[in-house]
Amino acid sequence: MLPERRPITSRDRRLTGFGGDAILRAGSLGKRREAVDRLTIIAKLKAKNGAEERLFEERRKLVGPTLAEEGCINYDMHRSVEDPGLIMFHENWTSRPLWERHMESPHLQEFSANTDDIVEVWELFQGEKVDGA
Repeated sequence: MLPERRPITSRDRRLTGFGGDAILRAGSLGKRREAVDRLTIIAKLKAKNGAEERLFEERRKLVGPTLAEEGCINYDMHRSVEDPGLIMFHENWTSRPLWERHMESPHLQEFSANTDDIVEVWELFQGEKVDGA
């Protein structure tokens, strides 16, 4: 059974995962690979009814500045074809500290301030790629 979800504040966002604590760790028996240092983020945002276009436009503003940030490998925005209020981001970062800096960036802080009242769901999955054994 999944834990009960509470609304996530902008302060909570940088540390949450699905269920509040899902962080996957990769690596095997002390072997260190460059890929293990990379961080993958999958962000899910759902707009409140009537705010779908506003959320979409606010999220779209983040793509250019984020791609220009140090450590950003990709920042891919996807909008559901079945539910225009559902937006997913697939991001890869060279390291967790650079992603954490992104979460404190002026453009993300502005986004949070502009959308706190229109976001129904904000979930973050934080993971590291695991290669086959």
